[in-house]
Amino acid sequence: MEGPAGATQPPAAPSAPLPRGAAPVGTVHSLRSLGQGSLLSLIGQIFLVGALFGVRVLMVRDLSTASWSALVIALAFVGLVGAFGALGLQQAVARQLAHTVETRRRRDLVVNSLLLSLPAAGIASAAMLLAARPLAPYLGGAAIVPALEFFAGYLAVTTVSGLLAAFFQGNEDVIPNTLFNQVLNPALALIFLVIFLQEGLGLTGALLAYLLSALAALVGLLVYTLSPRGRPWNHPLDPRRVQGQDYPTDTPAALLKFSLPLAVVAIATATVGTADTLILGALSPDPLNAVAAYGAVLPMARLVGLGAASLGYIMLPVASHLHRVGDMEELRRSYTTITKWILLVSLPFFLLFFFLPTPSLALVIGAKVSNPTYAQAPLLLQVTVLGMFLATLTGPASAVLIGLGKLRLLLYDTVASAVTDVLLSAALVPFVGALGAAIAFASATALLPVLCVTQTQLLERIHPFHSVLVRPLLSVTVPVGALLLWISYMGWPLPGLWLPGLFGVLFLGYLVAIPATRSLETEDGHLLDMFESYLGRRLDLIRRLGSRFVGRTREGP
Repeated sequence: MEGPAGATQPPAAPSAPLPRGAAPVGTVHSLRSLGQGSLLSLIGQIFLVGALFGVRVLMVRDLSTASWSALVIALAFVGLVGAFGALGLQQAVARQLAHTVETRRRRDLVVNSLLLSLPAAGIASAAMLLAARPLAPYLGGAAIVPALEFFAGYLAVTTVSGLLAAFFQGNEDVIPNTLFNQVLNPALALIFLVIFLQEGLGLTGALLAYLLSALAALVGLLVYTLSPRGRPWNHPLDPRRVQGQDYPTDTPAALLKFSLPLAVVAIATATVGTADTLILGALSPDPLNAVAAYGAVLPMARLVGLGAASLGYIMLPVASHLHRVGDMEELRRSYTTITKWILLVSLPFFLLFFFLPTPSLALVIGAKVSNPTYAQAPLLLQVTVLGMFLATLTGPASAVLIGLGKLRLLLYDTVASAVTDVLLSAALVPFVGALGAAIAFASATALLPVLCVTQTQLLERIHPFHSVLVRPLLSVTVPVGALLLWISYMGWPLPGLWLPGLFGVLFLGYLVAIPATRSLETEDGHLLDMFESYLGRRLDLIRRLGSRFVGRTREGP
């Protein structure tokens, strides 16, 4: 993440660098100029996903089926209600602070957002608290009541934390969000969960772990906000760096009017992965077991999207800058480069989870994989990871669409994805249970990026599917997929503990396939510049090795 001082300058080129392109001035640095801010955010995102996955693994292993099912539904419910309660203010404030120079107006923007957010968070939390008992019969029974009541307080805390972090995001200072929301919060949740589960607190311990870690993150953000380094209203950006339209948000009503379209996007985004879970709990013939199995699978499926969630952050500022200067060719190259490296993490997860679902589940949920409750889990895992991988193949398509300034199209695409999730879940869950929810999730997850990349292709002929992406992808996927399929078909025993080693082999295999298929380009060198900027040292050996495998520069779209 990037502090107030902005991105650091990249180090000088080493003696045997990857070749530089001939892009116009101002675009050649589109990737390497991002510096520490992007890398810190990337690291924070990876830590967040990894820690939350660890939390889910501990809970699914140690909690009873009833407690785990109740927790899954409560987390889905709080995610959806939280999107309504946030009112889109976090995104609105971050965007507006980035376009506002005058200190008085910046202070008004912060105050107005608090005047709107605090009551909204309170109302959403109170509504969740009051609705817990009436909703329980429709969401799996009385076991969910304490979870919903407990998460009512959690919702208010996380909403305020998100808004405080957004103040600094508008200043291009993403250190608070990384430090407190992406690192401290999940790390403490993991530590508290281990302690409370060892003490035999069960569901109560899991709920306490979530709440205490969220409170700690909020306290940290409050202290940071009031410290001399904080006070985001007193640290405007250099006026020469402020670009874009300055929307009128001097009153709470004006700010709310600006934030509501962003709220629609946030709500639609939150719907995918939560609505299907809630509908599963409400309409499934066997809600307790169906939600337990589905809840165990979803965190694993989301690991396939880890690379996209991490490196996708980098694409947005790159796309915005290159569109602003009119260099569409450099944007095409950068899009393909980032997508290519996203697959470095996503492809091994997909190959293992899709072709070896039962051993993968055994590694995560242990002996419970043989429990009748999880009999359908391998199929659910295959369906959900397929949808996530199809979405990952498009790379950060939504970030490119935003960079092109097509926010309205993104709104339509996001709503279409959410509606797909709801309609397919409602249509399929009563008949096929958790499999219907999995199909709805996979379809909705893949639909959004597919729509986005289709539109970027139609608008500017921009897509990531060039030979430098396809060659290493096919060179690994085809032989490895065939081998794993044969192993699965023959029923050969494969202990779960082998899977981390196999993941490492697949990771290295794809890493080697990139230079071996002559799929390195100039933009890969710019991305390496960015990492060197953060490390503060030159990676001469990597550059010398990479320079021997750089393929010909692509021409045209």
